[in-house]
Amino acid sequence: MIDTVDRASQDAGDAKSIAEQINTVAIPAINQAVATANERITAARQDADQAAADANARIDAADRAIDDAVRDFAAEATRAQGADEALTRRIDSIVAESGGYDDRDLRAIIATEQTVRADDDRALGREIATVSARVKDGDDAVRADVKVTTDALARSDEAFAQRAEEIEANLGTVDSRITAKAEQITTAYVEADRALTRRIDSIVAEGGYDDRDVRAEIKRVDDTAIDRDSAVARRIDTVEATFSTGGGNMVPNSDLVTTDGWSTGIHAPGGPLDPAPYLGFNAAGDPYHPSGENVLSILQYGPPNSADGSAYIEWASATFPVTAGEYLQFSALVNCHRARVTVFLAFRDAAGGYVTAIPSPVVGPIDNLGNRLSYYARTGVVSARVPDGAVNGYLILRKLDTISGQADSYAWFLRPYVGTAREGQTAWNPYSVGRNSPVLLGTVARVKDTTDALARADAAFAERAQSIEASLGTVDARIGAKAEEVTRAYADADRALGSRAATLEAAVSATSTSIVFNDTFNFWPDGAALPTRWFLWSTSGNFRTNRLAPGRGGGQFCVQTLNDTAEVDSGFFQTIYTAGAGKWVIEVTAGFDTSGARGAGVTLHGVWNIDFCSDADINGVIGDRPGETRSWTKMVDLDGRDQINVHAMHGWSGFGRGMAAKYMVWHRLALRPATDGEIKAGKADAALNAPGGVLARIKTNEDTLADLPNRYAAASRTTTLEAQLRGDAPSGLNDAIGGVNGRIDTSNSQLIARIEDRATAIADAKAGAVAARATTLEAQLRGDAPSGLNDAIGGVNGRIDTSNSQLIARIEDRATAIADAKSGAVAQTVQTLRSEYNQTKADLTVVAGVASDAYGRSRAFLRQEAVAGNNRAQISIYADSNSGAGVEIVGDVLISGNLLVTGTVNTQQLAEGSVSGSFALSGPDVRINPGGEVTSVGGNVRTSSTSAVRIEWKMLSVHLLDAGQGSDNCYANIVRIINGGETIVLAYALSRGGFNTDWVIDFPPEGVARYELRFRDYQGSGGSYYWNMSQIQIGVTGLKR
Repeated sequence: MIDTVDRASQDAGDAKSIAEQINTVAIPAINQAVATANERITAARQDADQAAADANARIDAADRAIDDAVRDFAAEATRAQGADEALTRRIDSIVAESGGYDDRDLRAIIATEQTVRADDDRALGREIATVSARVKDGDDAVRADVKVTTDALARSDEAFAQRAEEIEANLGTVDSRITAKAEQITTAYVEADRALTRRIDSIVAEGGYDDRDVRAEIKRVDDTAIDRDSAVARRIDTVEATFSTGGGNMVPNSDLVTTDGWSTGIHAPGGPLDPAPYLGFNAAGDPYHPSGENVLSILQYGPPNSADGSAYIEWASATFPVTAGEYLQFSALVNCHRARVTVFLAFRDAAGGYVTAIPSPVVGPIDNLGNRLSYYARTGVVSARVPDGAVNGYLILRKLDTISGQADSYAWFLRPYVGTAREGQTAWNPYSVGRNSPVLLGTVARVKDTTDALARADAAFAERAQSIEASLGTVDARIGAKAEEVTRAYADADRALGSRAATLEAAVSATSTSIVFNDTFNFWPDGAALPTRWFLWSTSGNFRTNRLAPGRGGGQFCVQTLNDTAEVDSGFFQTIYTAGAGKWVIEVTAGFDTSGARGAGVTLHGVWNIDFCSDADINGVIGDRPGETRSWTKMVDLDGRDQINVHAMHGWSGFGRGMAAKYMVWHRLALRPATDGEIKAGKADAALNAPGGVLARIKTNEDTLADLPNRYAAASRTTTLEAQLRGDAPSGLNDAIGGVNGRIDTSNSQLIARIEDRATAIADAKAGAVAARATTLEAQLRGDAPSGLNDAIGGVNGRIDTSNSQLIARIEDRATAIADAKSGAVAQTVQTLRSEYNQTKADLTVVAGVASDAYGRSRAFLRQEAVAGNNRAQISIYADSNSGAGVEIVGDVLISGNLLVTGTVNTQQLAEGSVSGSFALSGPDVRINPGGEVTSVGGNVRTSSTSAVRIEWKMLSVHLLDAGQGSDNCYANIVRIINGGETIVLAYALSRGGFNTDWVIDFPPEGVARYELRFRDYQGSGGSYYWNMSQIQIGVTGLKR
């Protein structure tokens, strides 16, 4: 019998209610404890960060004070003698030299210079001891030097002392150079309320040939500073080896495939040239240019333009950066008929004004064919100094006026060249094609170890940062591997914090789409004030720069800009020439000290700006954020002007706000074309800050915290493993991963795979003991255009053809445990699987938990939930040691096999037509005598006021014996018996001989109804016939109506 009465299971409900207290009480307590631990660790980190900033500020202040003291001493040592000052100077020297033989010179010197001076306020002394030996043989030179400088200064309120030892040996030839140098500088400075010391030890070996440079350096810098309430110390150890090859030729488009970047000029004092001269490639045809190479040509028709020969026609290259004081070589191969030619290296200043031009010797006429290189003459200057004030250079190829008495003069120019040279160089450099790029290849291997310690009256701080790095950078790509570890300890009156962060990273970045050269400051010659191609703009106040490494922009270095003077303009810039009209994106990453960013930002030619205090960064944050490193992207509409100055503004009044005295770090400054997706969206996409790269990273953060007054301890660790691929164009990785996704051919497509593991442990006198761990596995695909992944995943979503489409697959696994007097012992695990396409999500979550309390109660539960869109299915299992157990199901249930229920099934509601109870019975064979009635089979079913009952019967064989004495008046009746009454609900006249069956729907009253199958003969008694019925069956089904 099946019971359909509405009788809910109170035991199962109690078990569910009690077990879910784990979710509603214990687990939130765990989550709150973990959140509180994170907040406390974060607060301690912030205090440690502030201590680190304090240590850095004190060291920086000490460095500035020592630098000021060094400059002050130099001024004191060299100033004119005062009226009331005693001054004594002594110079001793021993010199030996010989003319040698041929053009060889030999020289050796030992010299000592001593200076002492004193007046009523100060006294100083300086001693410089020098030992030097040199051999010069033509262009080759060998030199060895030892120099020791000792300085001391005493005033009524301060004292300064410094000793500098320098040992150097170098060899230079026409083709190569080698230098070895060891240096040690020790400085001490004392004033009324502080004492400072600094020691710098360095060992350097460097050399190279042609445009190749190699360098190895070991350097240690030690600083200490004490004042009335604190002491701080820092040590920086660096071991570095570098190799670089120069770009050789600095002239843009020197291979003359096109005339892009080249301009023309005409000076015709005798009147306009008529007809106009020919200015183009390969004048006079194939006989006058080498096969496979173009030549810039000038054809002046007719006689001379001027009587004095002052007329000229010229080609001029695009400009390129130069550095004042350095030496350059310039030249070109030339041929000319009936005219003479010359080449100039011209210079402009930061404002674009003309500085000067250095001419080559005048050549010609040559009057030769030009289809062989041997027919051309080389003219130029082997070594020329870049004049002061020059920041850009350009090459001029000039044909002078037609020679008097001649007509139709020609000039041809081939292989224009500007490259680096040495002072006094006498040989030509080998020619190379100009790529407008001073460094083609740079490799660096570096180990750096920085240790800081700070002790104040209220806190102590120590930090050690270790970095191991190997990188290769070219104009077109960067490859790098890096291992970093930062260990910190911090203690104040109440707390102690220990933390460690470790990172392992390998990255490959393809050509940046930025037209700003060296946008990540990857190339920075030693000793230069700024990276290659970047130049000082304004240096008002005491603006200065430092090279720091590594940067966050992907390059080997970053630029620190410093200015202690407020309300002054300062910064650096680069000039670009190839930005056309249209949509462009400015990208910049910069960090700030505690003075913030007021007055800082980026401007393109003073027209298109990013103000760090008023423009939203990539996280949507607006306003000044002191002590943070932030990134901005902004789309601008350029007007197509010929050249644009890209300014990194440390301070600029053009932003219309005050300018703070501050220290900044610039990590990247780029300008790139906007993508189609960005143009459609009308804004820059911050996700594209590092285009075209492959990245693999392992990062671990560990923290420990102890809080004595609160009797609290916490420890946390976060480990992240990540692999990324970003592409701006068809990728060479397609072949390697073709089995996964066919082809990566979308603009700005991005693949990310990530594993993250977080663990936290807490011991709290109030909250008890808590442990939590969360693990996340994630895979993502993002694309801005139709994707080659469509073929591979078409079965999932048909086609990825929307802008900014996104696919995400994620697995999350969380485990938590708590033990305390209130909650008892609780453990829970949560597993989540998620897939996502744009805004469509599917989630599968499994939650399991167990708990035991001090009152002897134990609970356990398991919940599985599947959600897709607005549809949800869930199954929950609950058990409680005191209140029973239960199972809850949300959603439709299909059972394909048999269901065996040993207890009672209760239901609150059945669907229309649902079966509420049923039975099927087989009865024995029966014999019916004339006028008789026999009950064959029957059974019970519980009914309600909403029940309907379907009764079906069948019989395979009916036989009437002695039929001549009987009739066909025999019936099969279905009789309902309920509440003491009987009702025939079906009467069926039997047919002799064969199969008989029928059915009926009955609507009984509420109660227990019995349905019986009865056979009755209505003929009457007295006959000799009878009926035989065999294989009798009845089926009864209760239905919901």
